Amino acid sequence: MTEPAQAWPTPGWAAGTTSVDQRRAQVECAQILDDAGIRPGEHVVNLGDETALLTLEALRRVGPEGTVSTVTPRVPVIRQARPMPGAGTVRWIGTDPFTLDLPSASAQVVVANRVFAYRAPLRGLMAEAARVLEVGGRLSIREPLHAEQRVELDWQGIDPSEVDLVHTAVGNATPALRAARRLSERGLVLAGQLTGLDAGLPRCDWVHVDLREVDAVKAYLSRPVTPGGPSTAQLMRSTITDQRLVGRYEQALVRGAEHSGVRITLPVMRLTAVRRALPR
Repeated sequence: MTEPAQAWPTPGWAAGTTSVDQRRAQVECAQILDDAGIRPGEHVVNLGDETALLTLEALRRVGPEGTVSTVTPRVPVIRQARPMPGAGTVRWIGTDPFTLDLPSASAQVVVANRVFAYRAPLRGLMAEAARVLEVGGRLSIREPLHAEQRVELDWQGIDPSEVDLVHTAVGNATPALRAARRLSERGLVLAGQLTGLDAGLPRCDWVHVDLREVDAVKAYLSRPVTPGGPSTAQLMRSTITDQRLVGRYEQALVRGAEHSGVRITLPVMRLTAVRRALPR
């Protein structure tokens, strides 16, 4: 499905649940596109877009002669994005990023935000990104490293072993989260090298979420852990048999937020790569 971006209707939907979430998402998208070095007139493939922000900013950068092909299961929702006068043309791809409905070597840039972390095998996804890129084309991705996430607070009313049990249960609750726990910088770089993508040195940003009141804890527990997936609260209730443990964990977060605050730290990797010519 292809349509000019300027035909989109006005808002009604925005990324994130707070102004802080929205601002963070905008900064993330800008970083990905800055790293890609997008130029006017290029064809950009976006491997996943739950919020439309990455697509919208890419469209602005490629200009009226450019195109952005976006993989998304949520076309009706994303159509509520803001109009983009003078932007490029968007094409919605309703398939999965492992099987893009695009010709080989048809794109100058492939971008992704929180896509590679939640899908396996990495090599298959990298191979498809490499296939649609022309030689010299650029890949720019931003992926969270869930295995290194830290939750810092003065835990009260719950044993450290119980905290570990909750975190392990949530981290293994879905195929997407199990894939995320296995993701590493080395694994991403190696998957790229094996499929014809020469990566630079990965860069790491640290995303901090501070919870200082009950409502902030409730909002955190209610957010999807993976794009379009269940929340932490839903995962705890569906995977942990002892619901009293779930209650103690939630109350410990509330006490921590009210006492000295809760800080959740998630390292996020930014990686860029260039498509090399493969030997015939």
